[in-house]
This record gives sequence, C-alpha cells and structure tokens, in this order.
Amino acid sequence: MNSFKILIPLFALFSLSVPHIAYAVPDSVTQTGYQPVAVVNDVAITPYDIEKRIKLIRFLNDIPGTVTLSNSDKNALLKTITDEIIKAQEVTRFKADPKPERVNDYLKDLARQKNMTLDAFLKQLDSIGITRTEAEKIFSRQIAWRDLLQGRYGRDINVSTYEISQIIEASLKTGNLQFAFDSIIIPFDNQAELKDKQSEAESILNRLKTGENFDVIKSAYSTDIKQPESLIPLAQIDESLHSFLLQSDIGQISGLIRTKNGFEIIRLNNRQSDENTGLMIKKSFKTGLLSKEDKTETALKSVLNTAFADKNICSDFDDYFTDSKDYPLQNIKNAPENLQNYLLKLDKSQSTVISDDSESETIKILTVCQTQEMDYYQDVPVQMRDDVKNRLIAHKLSLKEKEYLRDLRNQAVITILSNNF
Repeated sequence: MNSFKILIPLFALFSLSVPHIAYAVPDSVTQTGYQPVAVVNDVAITPYDIEKRIKLIRFLNDIPGTVTLSNSDKNALLKTITDEIIKAQEVTRFKADPKPERVNDYLKDLARQKNMTLDAFLKQLDSIGITRTEAEKIFSRQIAWRDLLQGRYGRDINVSTYEISQIIEASLKTGNLQFAFDSIIIPFDNQAELKDKQSEAESILNRLKTGENFDVIKSAYSTDIKQPESLIPLAQIDESLHSFLLQSDIGQISGLIRTKNGFEIIRLNNRQSDENTGLMIKKSFKTGLLSKEDKTETALKSVLNTAFADKNICSDFDDYFTDSKDYPLQNIKNAPENLQNYLLKLDKSQSTVISDDSESETIKILTVCQTQEMDYYQDVPVQMRDDVKNRLIAHKLSLKEKEYLRDLRNQAVITILSNNF
C-alpha cells in the first residue's frame, strides 16, 4: 500500500483554545502587535497571531522565508482564521477533545512527513515560538473537528455498491488515469456573492500570471485540504477540471474554472496511467496463420479485409486461417504477455495482425470471440473498492461540513476592527 501524508487543513495551523489571544505574547512585541484586528464571538485575533500563523505555514509547507504575503493575502488569511475559531468553539461546546495518545500519534506522523524525529519537529516548532503544549492544542482541534463531523453526520452518510461500481467503471475505461494537483479555491455560498468572488478569483489569477508564488497564495486564500501529492483517479475528479488535466503539462497553472466548489485555479503536479487495470477484463480469442505462399500483396489484403469484415469470424475462422488455436474465456492478465496489449484494444468479433515479419512465410492473426463485462464491484481488488468508498464518504462529509459551517458563521458575531496589519 502506498504511504500517504497527513492532510493539513488551514484550521489546523492556528491555536484556538485560549479565550482572547491565541499565542502568549512576549514582552518584545509592541503594543500594536497585539491590538485586536478582529473579534469572533469574544475571541480576539491580533497581528501577532497572524504573523505566528504565517511562520507555521512556512515551516509545514517548506515555503522560503524570502517569500512574503501581501496585505490581500493576510486579509484572506484573517477570514480563514475566523472560520477556524468558530469551528473550535463548536468543538468546545460539544467537549469533543481527542485522547492525548491520538494527538501524539498525529504529531509523530507530521514529523515523519517532514523526515524528522518527533523531538526535532517539536524543537523546530519551538524555534518559531510554538511550544509543545501549543502544538498539541493546535492539532487536537483539527482531530476534534473531524470527530465532531463524523459523529454528527457519519451514520447518515451511505455509499451504495452502485456508486462505487460507477466510479470504478469510469476509472478503468479511462485507463485509470490519475492526477495530482494543487487547488486555489474561492468558494461562494450563494448567487449574491458570485460577482465579488469571481472578481477576487480573477485578481488572484492575474497575480499568478505576474509570477507570484502559487503556494503562498494558496495558503492564504484556499480552503482546499486535498493532499497535493496524492494521485486521484480521473473518475473521482470534478468533470470541470478534466479538460485542463488531460491537456496540460506538469507544472502548468490553469485559468479560472467554475466548479461545484466555487472558482478554482489548479496546478498540475503529476499524471500517471495504470494501463494494467484493464487486464482484469475477460475475453476468449483465437490465433491463426495466413500463408503468404503464392499470394500477391493485393490478394493477402483481400483475404484479410474479407475475414475482418465477417461478423461470424470466430465460427468461420478456419475458413480463412490455418493452425488456429482457441483460448477460453479468461482474464487478459492470464493471456500470453505478447497478446495482452492487442486484447485490451479489441472488442468482440474484431481482429488484428499481430505478426507480419517480411522474412516469415506467414502472417499471424488474433481475433476476439467473446468478452465478458466485469462486475465493477466484485471483480476488482478489495483495496480498490475501499479506496473509492472512503473517497465518496469524504466527499459527502465535506458537503455536510460546508453546510454546517455556513450555519455557524451566520450565527456568529464577527467584528473586523482593522485591516492594517
């Protein structure tokens, strides 16, 4: 099984557990450094909090210190932090704190993700002003929020065999093309926000075109928590993104794309095709030889054209070819290796030349006689089914999360005191 990295959503990068200022402010910080710039349900957000958050983003995402966030990035980050505070307060209301062992295991996974020991990881956090206690609070809120969502909606989220089969079928029919990509997502909840959000997205796109750092802008604006390195089958990706992913080069950045999530700008990181998935399809077939002896090239073509046009070629096979060999219905992966690629491309009653050496006295022919539609649920590995099921559950849960957060946001008291930070 391929290893994978822990997802790091933005709300995991800000301490939300203290009632007023998220981080302890040292004496060296000026008075204006911790004057609140916003208050969310009586919880203050200060410029110092935002700067600490930026340091954490740099560390977790390996962004060079020479890259700075613009004022518009910081404003976007402030909006994201207000949502995170709302989430944390909901977690506190339901007393959904995870056990310390789970938080510790999560920290260990983050350390492994950065190829560090836990001690080295915590020392690095401490060097940017985040103690172990603060780190545990930061990441426990992420775990607790996911637990809360699962407890609230998990029992109501069902994934049918049909849904899983549809995804698997689409994946196999596209050669199981898989893509890894980053997304900057500008969401909107209703049509009233559409114009403003489109203008905001177009502004971001223009900044990218002038050479600004994609990762920095994403960290400030995006609510996307997808793993940028993880390969996702094409069938599980929003159809609005297919055209760009199929036609673009690695590293290329898209234009503005309207999706079910909002407006997206994506960067293609990787593309892979697993052609062997098609080998699970079952086919029966025949091979045979057509003698070149005493035949002109025109005569050979005539025989082949007539045979290949014959809808009953499997029953008439011996009328055209010699030394025929029958292969019973079987998985293509069990067929002779030199025939597998041909079998993948041929449907029932279709034929092809598989060998026509100029020095040989014969032409070798392959004909498919029967194909068996695979059961796109039972005939695939359990791991593949489970992966598709988990992705579908995660997608449905994310839609519930969006609705839940929207309702919490509408109930919250959010006061922006200053844009100067």
